[in-house]
Amino acid sequence: MKITGLRTARVDLPLREPFVTAIHEIRSIGCLLVYLDTDEGLTGESYLWLSSAGHLPVLDAMVRGLADLVVGRDPSDAPAIWQDMWDAVELLDRRGVIMFGMFAIDTACWDLMGKAREAPVHRLLGTVRDRIPVYADGGLFTSMTIPELVTQANGFLDKGFRAMKMRIGPPTLADTEQRVAAVREAIGADVALMADVNQGLDVAEAIRLGRALEPYKLAWLEEPVAGHEIAGAARVAAEIEPFKTAITLKFERAWPFALYAGGLIVASLFVERVFCRFLCPLGGALAILGRLHMFRWLKRRPECGGACHICESSCPVQAIPRGGRINMNECFQCLDCQVDYFDETTCPPLVARRKRRARATGAPTPSSYAAAGAAFTRDGGR
Repeated sequence: MKITGLRTARVDLPLREPFVTAIHEIRSIGCLLVYLDTDEGLTGESYLWLSSAGHLPVLDAMVRGLADLVVGRDPSDAPAIWQDMWDAVELLDRRGVIMFGMFAIDTACWDLMGKAREAPVHRLLGTVRDRIPVYADGGLFTSMTIPELVTQANGFLDKGFRAMKMRIGPPTLADTEQRVAAVREAIGADVALMADVNQGLDVAEAIRLGRALEPYKLAWLEEPVAGHEIAGAARVAAEIEPFKTAITLKFERAWPFALYAGGLIVASLFVERVFCRFLCPLGGALAILGRLHMFRWLKRRPECGGACHICESSCPVQAIPRGGRINMNECFQCLDCQVDYFDETTCPPLVARRKRRARATGAPTPSSYAAAGAAFTRDGGR
């Protein structure tokens, strides 16, 4: 089978309702239909779409400009055709409109192969599963009121959807959070909810929005910043979910940052809490105030360092010597010692005070509960 010709057709499809996002108000969809005719009467089909039919001539010219690389070829040679197109556009930069044109032709080739074998394309590629999860899209727009959002979300649930995506963005953070909260409450916690900002925010705004929406357990936050803001998108992800993105981004940041992060990891293998002790500005400021006796808020008792050495043992950086006094040159305000200090079941003076109070009032103590439990066991539960 040989490809004998490439045809295109431009179509403008009006929408029944405008498609409104943070930065768009789309009233029609411009489509470029692409056809590959063959000597066996089969036609491969694909299409491209834009939010404005006025830009279709650009895509049309790109697709037609690649026609000589596909006409006369066997569609089964789709990988070779793709490689030839890839090589041909090397000077034009392989992205944007260039890739649109290549995708359209490649998809039409695969459509021809499927039709020739009377099999869906997923069979040609190798089927892994016979079904995939889907989510409801094409609704929950920024132009809708909260009651309209709730009604449509419930409608998606009635149709059997267990996931849906809403559009969010300006005018205000509070307004956006209120809208997301309303949809989440309507669909419940067990239905996946995604949000698409449609590139409507800058980096700082996107970070604030992502943090504000954390309680609503979004499956993802789509296009928070402009598509070309790759570094900005990485920063948004890192600020909202620092641990997760440090792994998933594989430290693909500027080399000074990667070197800094790697150095901290290595240093932490040998020095306990190296960042908190030597680099954290807050810890350093508190330590300086402590050394100047201006801010000594870490509590100690007369028994500390004498009858009791619990805080000394629990301090992760050995900032409490045998005498019980905190060495502010080593302390980085982790507060572990203060947890012990106020714990009535750990701090010996507090334990003794609690026992005296219990004896005076006749109230049971934890030790009396333990003794009663042991007696209950010995008596067989009688």
